Amino acid sequence: MFDLLIQNASLPDGRQQMSVAVKNGKIVEVSPGLNAPAQQNLDAKGQLLSPPFVDAHFHMDATLSYGLPRVNQSGTLLEGIALWGELKPLLTQEALIERALAYCDWAVAKGLLAIRTHVDVCDDRLLAVDALLEVKRQVAPYIDLQLVAFPQDGVLRSLTALANLKRALDKGVDVVGGIPHFERTMSEGAASVRLLCELAAEQGKLVDMHCDESDDPLSRHIETLAFETQRLGLHGRELGIAHFIQHQQHRLTVAPNRVHPTTAWCDQLGAQLPQGHKAYRVPRVQGFPGQTTGQMGFPDAGWPHQDHIGRGFDKV
Repeated sequence: MFDLLIQNASLPDGRQQMSVAVKNGKIVEVSPGLNAPAQQNLDAKGQLLSPPFVDAHFHMDATLSYGLPRVNQSGTLLEGIALWGELKPLLTQEALIERALAYCDWAVAKGLLAIRTHVDVCDDRLLAVDALLEVKRQVAPYIDLQLVAFPQDGVLRSLTALANLKRALDKGVDVVGGIPHFERTMSEGAASVRLLCELAAEQGKLVDMHCDESDDPLSRHIETLAFETQRLGLHGRELGIAHFIQHQQHRLTVAPNRVHPTTAWCDQLGAQLPQGHKAYRVPRVQGFPGQTTGQMGFPDAGWPHQDHIGRGFDKV
């Protein structure tokens, strides 16, 4: 007898009127029109049955905080970061937990069951870290919640950020984060990547950095991240690169001689490169197909074809 039998389901590959049988928490059979005894039967009535959705990049410590302490009038990232700085001293652990749990309820209702969220460690109280660790404990039965220790103000720029980041890891945070383009100088940005990758290698942690979230064509910390990944042997682990951006007006200059080889290098190292919230994966072949995605305005010569774009992760 099965524990659960779902019937009349449509699957993502186009198959319809499918049955999915579950026993001991695992899918044991997928076949059309299966009739068998089960402790629980569900009729999908032709609706889509799919694996859970995944949000690979989120900031749950700031979720549902619109208008706190005021509305972002410019709509820009810089004002958003400034607003977060104004809000941090006003945060309470209870409010953080309440908002995060409300968001998690919404996420589950939409089929989102795996979330990687960055959590700011530049507050010496580590209030958000403690709050999200508690949220992680509470939602563990139904959401795989992974936390990234994120030095929002820069791990070198903020005097206590590195010590706080290490404390967060000691508390149980899963991933080492960074924001090299937010450091004071380009060289300090590169140094922060080196420092954080060495810390991840030492502690056996994953790495997920905000990288080159800037319209400056000379902001190329992704190259340092790829180099450090190779130098320290981090490839083979999961490597996340968030908000990898190059401004449209610079692409014709940057893309042919910098983005292509760097993207290929990152792909060889197992890194996932998002453009906004779309994750681009370059095929592991010599050279590149001479086609464009048709979405992001990349030059036609040498950018991966639409068929090679991986799944994008959009926030709920």
